[in-house]
Amino acid sequence: MTTETTPYSYIDPQNHRMQFLAVTRPRGPYVSCEAEKLTVGGDSVAVSLPAAWTRVLADHLDRLAFYEFIDGSGAMLRVEPAHPWTRFTFAHDAREDDAREDDEPSAAVSVIVLTGRLPEVARALNAGAERAESEQRTTEHQAQSAAAAAAARFAAVWSDEDTAEVVAPVLQCVELDALVALLHAAGATAPTLDYWVDAYTDDDPHCGGHSTPPSEMPPTS
Repeated sequence: MTTETTPYSYIDPQNHRMQFLAVTRPRGPYVSCEAEKLTVGGDSVAVSLPAAWTRVLADHLDRLAFYEFIDGSGAMLRVEPAHPWTRFTFAHDAREDDAREDDEPSAAVSVIVLTGRLPEVARALNAGAERAESEQRTTEHQAQSAAAAAAARFAAVWSDEDTAEVVAPVLQCVELDALVALLHAAGATAPTLDYWVDAYTDDDPHCGGHSTPPSEMPPTS
């Protein structure tokens, strides 16, 4: 799942647009740095900067220092500070992308920013990183809440004694142990776990018996 927010946008005198978009992804918070030529069929390139690297870029802009980053897809962002203009170069060799045709040409977009505006760009980058991290925390909290709700429902449904009476006797040893452990992790009470063990019958002489998880291992909420 990927979520996005409204980007910071800048258009240079060449009609090339640069924008920064906070993005949350399963592998972490990112800022998508994108550039495109605002002409029909114009090139466009997107570079995914992890939030931490986004802050590094903002720091380099504040210090008017050269910066270069290549993301996992091979897309590159290079910043070359100078006076009175600073060049942001976005490039991606599409021929190195297995998902594209071998003969598809590379893409490159240069955005020229007045050097005096770099503090504004740096603030936008830091704000994007902070927003991406905040949204990532929200997404993770929602996922944890959904998982907790699902676990609670599982424990409630499978804590039914009638279900245990019917299901437990047909389980194998390893299946019973796995189910009892899962119920314990989902928050089932000790009497429920005991009932499943008591309802289980096994004629296998190699079965060493079953027990509920130890009480010192509290259930996960």
